[in-house]
Amino acid sequence: EALFYTLAKYDLTMYFHVYDFIQVNHIVNQKLIHTAIEWLQLCASDHVLEGFCGIGNFSLPFARTAGYVTALEADSALITKAKLNAEHNKIHNVRFLQSDLYQDEDALDYASLGANKCFLDPPRSGAGPWLTRILALRPELIVYVSCAPKSFVQDAQIILQAGYTLEYIAVADMFVHTAHVETIAQFVKRR
Repeated sequence: EALFYTLAKYDLTMYFHVYDFIQVNHIVNQKLIHTAIEWLQLCASDHVLEGFCGIGNFSLPFARTAGYVTALEADSALITKAKLNAEHNKIHNVRFLQSDLYQDEDALDYASLGANKCFLDPPRSGAGPWLTRILALRPELIVYVSCAPKSFVQDAQIILQAGYTLEYIAVADMFVHTAHVETIAQFVKRR
């Protein structure tokens, strides 16, 4: 049987395989998605560039409001699932591209995408070289979700040094009864 979870507020059914990465706390996941959408201040003219998209957990809810979403992920199996989730949910304003975001050189021409807002939800190691590439685009807003405070602080310092201001930050208790938390932050480009 196919495994799935629903994001009722966004009228989405998300299919996944038992070995795929998903956010395991359904209630906190939905709150993170809602906060990310609110902090990205999405409207129909926005093009969101997302890194580390997985099966489309954030991408597809973003696509319900944004004009377009370009979502990147290194794992080809996750990209396949994300595309199937978009197709199943009849979402056509999103594209999923396989891209190893930890490579120093990436074949993707980021400047040609025209993205004005960025979202990232990297693994524990942080955003790596991809952070430099998105900062070169000078997006209006960056929303960052992190499961590791140490790598978040390192990446946040790079974002701040690149001319951004930390406007909002919150912590979500994704793994109740453990020391692990998710951090979500909004960075705004200084004028």
